[in-house]
Amino acid sequence: MDQDDIRLDDPSQWAALDAFIEQDDYLSEHRGEIAERFGAVNPWYSNVDLRVMQDINFGLGAQSQTLQLNLDVLNFMNLINSDWGVRKVASPAATSPLQLVRFDPDGEPVFDFTGPSETYIDDPGVFSRWRVQLGAKWMLN
Repeated sequence: MDQDDIRLDDPSQWAALDAFIEQDDYLSEHRGEIAERFGAVNPWYSNVDLRVMQDINFGLGAQSQTLQLNLDVLNFMNLINSDWGVRKVASPAATSPLQLVRFDPDGEPVFDFTGPSETYIDDPGVFSRWRVQLGAKWMLN
């Protein structure tokens, strides 16, 4: 697919559209084709959780009891480096980067490129951030 295959309302948008296609592996490999349903997937991401537990044993009378304390650091690697453990999601603008503007006199569609420069953005949600939770459990034996 090149500039002659698609009509843009503003021809100067071609460079931005071309860069958008080239930066995405799926789009660049299937350039000029109709995208498969669920053909492109979000990038893989990993996170590491850390749990520290401590049992405190003591006896009251004939019964032994345990107080268990724990500290969980979820997405621990993001605590160390803010670039690690960040989930990437498709930018809402990347799912429909072209908007139909009109049809030319020959009946050919004319589009406007409204997409972003990248397909994926950092997920602003809680799963891309480190979190800490404390816990305590009283165990009667």
